[in-house]
Amino acid sequence: MRTTGNFLLAQVFFCGALLSLFVIPCLAVATEEAAEATPLPVTQVLVSQEIPLHLPAFHEADRAGATWTDLLQEMPSVPGQQWPAAGREFAGHGSRAVKWQAVDAAGGHLPLSAGDGAGARYIAFYVTSDRWQKLELKVTGDHPVNGAVGGEALSFTKTGGEDGAPTVRTAELKLTIGKHLVVLRTLHHDELTAEWAFDLAVSPDNAEAVVALDVTPDHNVDIQTVLNAPRLGSVSLSPDGKLAAISLSEYRNGSDKESWLEVRSTRTGKLERLWRGDHAPSGVQWHPTGHQLAWQTNAGDKGTIRTFDFDSGEAGVALADVEHLGGWQWAPDGQSIIYAVTRKPKDDPRKVKRLLYPADRQP
Repeated sequence: MRTTGNFLLAQVFFCGALLSLFVIPCLAVATEEAAEATPLPVTQVLVSQEIPLHLPAFHEADRAGATWTDLLQEMPSVPGQQWPAAGREFAGHGSRAVKWQAVDAAGGHLPLSAGDGAGARYIAFYVTSDRWQKLELKVTGDHPVNGAVGGEALSFTKTGGEDGAPTVRTAELKLTIGKHLVVLRTLHHDELTAEWAFDLAVSPDNAEAVVALDVTPDHNVDIQTVLNAPRLGSVSLSPDGKLAAISLSEYRNGSDKESWLEVRSTRTGKLERLWRGDHAPSGVQWHPTGHQLAWQTNAGDKGTIRTFDFDSGEAGVALADVEHLGGWQWAPDGQSIIYAVTRKPKDDPRKVKRLLYPADRQP
């Protein structure tokens, strides 16, 4: 009887364990379904002033053509060097100052005003995450949109846009703990007849995640902020001390170095001029009198000294196409330039070597 009782008891435990294999996963699935997060509308954003756009000459050529989509793609994913904030400015085309302004988007709906001709705007907001997680960004609107989070380009999946249905774009935001900058850029032109407007929302991966949306750039300094901060190359003050030319560089993706030159007011810190990209000036010198900046460019073996006058806004050339141009400096009165050239001596046909320094004795 004891053996039979033990056998029955074992069967009861076995059936209970087997039942739990089915019940517990079902409960887990039901819990996960119940904990599905609700999309959060982006109710406040930063919107830039409109940036005028113009297609280049011969844009309709078969091989060298360009489209509005190409212009949008070539725009910087994150404009300026500072985190966007209401009232802050960044340099647009031709170094024209473009200002951010805070805009309320009721229910996540954001209408944008369009001026005459084609133009582009940036839209920015901040997402703060309490954990490592993936969010879905949903952008509903018929105008073209590109975007980035933390400086990394977003990959949008596009649906809709047919039979009068609005175009819906979704992208995955991979977030670590902390605050992240999301920047969208969009444009309008005469061929687009729909309203220039978007509905913006983000969806956390689960209801337990804490996600905050705002438009203030205040954030904690983390190790990435320190490691990725722009490196200061040099600072050069104008003779009257009113302007400062600041040479900066950074590694945006950890390997490709990007350099640029900023000229700012020493009194207000306002950006007066920005050169960025492969043709950014380096090794600049101020003219002894006035607000004229000079720098050297090289093409092959020839060097040219170029100038830019901040008072008149005119660019010029002080010295053109000098072979093997070396060091140079303005004369004290600013009326002339003293420069040096490098001459490489021809090989002596007698195979005789002149020894001037100890290093010359090395084989």
